[in-house]
Amino acid sequence: MELFDPIGLHVDQASATAASLPEDERFTAEVGDARTVQRPDGYAHVVLLLGPIYHLVERADRRLALGEAMRVLRPGELMAVAGVSRWVLLLEAYRRRLEFDERTRRMIDQTIDTGTSVEEPGEAAFHAHFHRPGKLAEEVEESGFVDVAVYAVEGFGWTLPDLADVLADPLARAHLFDVLRRVEHEPGLSGATGHVLVVATRP
Repeated sequence: MELFDPIGLHVDQASATAASLPEDERFTAEVGDARTVQRPDGYAHVVLLLGPIYHLVERADRRLALGEAMRVLRPGELMAVAGVSRWVLLLEAYRRRLEFDERTRRMIDQTIDTGTSVEEPGEAAFHAHFHRPGKLAEEVEESGFVDVAVYAVEGFGWTLPDLADVLADPLARAHLFDVLRRVEHEPGLSGATGHVLVVATRP
């Protein structure tokens, strides 16, 4: 497995983690850009885009990254791409009762109106694109992928105020996971998740 990240610190941290793993579980890490992957055509069996698509706020940049995923994949192989729900900041603010915080309110308004977070200084800054339900799948399909499937990663479960208690109870946890699996493809609930995972195939 090969990891690419545009941040040198992240690459250093990943390399240190890889070095601590058993030899058959190790991976390589290097600085790279999802829009210009330094690998030949048809190189990869699987491509995971777990960050680039929501950190690339311009649609044109996301198309470049998806195009590179298509290029380096072998025909018939899979890509999985993560996105962030358009409504995650809204739901998180009310879950944590931060809806009257001025900075949080600005971020909520910005993401609802434009899908892009407010770039502000400080540790809490998070500049990203937040997809409406189904829109990430549309972008993947427009890039030429087929057999596109959308999964709600957390589903509605992350919004539960007593989630820690539910997860600590084996029966309650099993029931929650069963329900989440049953509705993970339901378009009407896809906006309630924190993240979506779109899985698709290169023709």
